[in-house]
Amino acid sequence: MKTKRAIWKTALSFLLAAALLAAGIPAAAYEALGADDALQPAAASAAHTSDELSAEETPEVVGEEPELRSETGKVYRLSDGSYAAVDYGRAVHYRENGTWQDYDNRLAYADGEDGAGYENTAGDLRVRFAPNSASGTITVDGTSRRYYDIVVDLGETIENIKDFNVYTEYLHDSGIDYCIAVDYAVSTDGTDWTTAGRAAPSPEVVAEVNGDYAYPLSLDTGVSGRYLRVRLIAAGTTQFIFVTELQAFAYEEPVELTLSTDKETGYLTGLTPGMTVDEVKDQFLFPSDVVITDAAKGDAVGTGTQVSYDGSTWTAVLIGDLNGDANVTGSDYPLAKRSILDLAELNDAQTEAFKLGGTSEPTPTNYLKLKRHVLKLSDLFA
Repeated sequence: MKTKRAIWKTALSFLLAAALLAAGIPAAAYEALGADDALQPAAASAAHTSDELSAEETPEVVGEEPELRSETGKVYRLSDGSYAAVDYGRAVHYRENGTWQDYDNRLAYADGEDGAGYENTAGDLRVRFAPNSASGTITVDGTSRRYYDIVVDLGETIENIKDFNVYTEYLHDSGIDYCIAVDYAVSTDGTDWTTAGRAAPSPEVVAEVNGDYAYPLSLDTGVSGRYLRVRLIAAGTTQFIFVTELQAFAYEEPVELTLSTDKETGYLTGLTPGMTVDEVKDQFLFPSDVVITDAAKGDAVGTGTQVSYDGSTWTAVLIGDLNGDANVTGSDYPLAKRSILDLAELNDAQTEAFKLGGTSEPTPTNYLKLKRHVLKLSDLFA
């Protein structure tokens, strides 16, 4: 589970590890590239080194172990039965249905409701490049200039996006131009756009001097959208603009982490009355991977609800909630009383809930505390 949740939502950051060609993009040129062709490991740890084995003895890679993937790494099975772990220093996998999938940045032409262009094949974000040599012209400082659009599908509407940036390289001697400006816009449908603002190069460009330039834009009031459009406005008439990275960041309120899990007991605790399924999921690093079953009426999580994540399953326990309705009400303390009088037997989860988080076993005092809570004379959760 998360130890903290940053206000910066870095899931919107994405990397383009290739030059952006402002002329037409021939699809055939990209079909020859494999999904992993651009991967260059930053560090690797293997079972063998070149000093230990001769060339004839060096084991070969037999295949990958997908279940051992991480966001930035892979584990390969070697021909001698050993394994080699490789960390690429950047994200090479994305989460889908609870498993790590390979990014596939091969471009293919697509013509959808939100426009046509060349799109990446697989990833948690969809990036689309315009199919034409330029998207059009725009007047900047009294001069008509060509622009080129990149559109990114964030997969869902993201609220409160406040910061944008584009990183470029200016290589005058090689015919790689710089941008006189970059415009940012957002949209909910990919058709109607709301302008976020225009960014100038930073630092200031020195003509005919090669350099790296960024185009940062920060907003006081955030914007929302599913689609992000980056409009690169060329300074000259060159056919090439080199983009190394695009960024967008959204701010969100930090989630207060209240839940805890115990591997030994198998319980998930820290719930409050009426806590919903979505609120519980938000306490985990990947909320979409959390599976919750046997939730109470109203989609709430109470005692006995099963919570599964990353191969582990816990039984939820809400203190005082003996009947599993995700609240502590007058129907709970009669169950507690019958248990104390040995007139009824509680199951393990109910017994844990009756401990009220403070005793090793349910006691008559616990029953009195539970009854006082129901009568609003005290608060178990204060």
